Amino acid sequence: MGRRVSADQAARWQAIVARQSRSGLSVAAFCRAESLSAPIFYAWRRRLGGSPPARPGARQVPAAPEQLLPVAVEARPTAAPLRIFLPHGVCLEVGADAASLAEALRLLCEPGRC
Repeated sequence: MGRRVSADQAARWQAIVARQSRSGLSVAAFCRAESLSAPIFYAWRRRLGGSPPARPGARQVPAAPEQLLPVAVEARPTAAPLRIFLPHGVCLEVGADAASLAEALRLLCEPGRC
């Protein structure tokens, strides 16, 4: 069973929690400076319904939009052709896509060519 809390005690801790929030210090640093127990501070802050305030300089995450936004997809530039150096100084340039490479290999490996 929980202990009853006096109004004076609750008011005192409400002031402490508010002072920590305004201080800009972390809870640990504030509690060290005030000679308070950090676990007790957290318990009182939770009991009083306080949520941890945003740290100064912390990035605020915007709420998710309620509607979809249009997106434009741009075509990527094609990659440079692949160069395959064959025996006898022959250089074969093939498109960088899988289909072009597969066709070049198929033609090069036909019976009598490999």
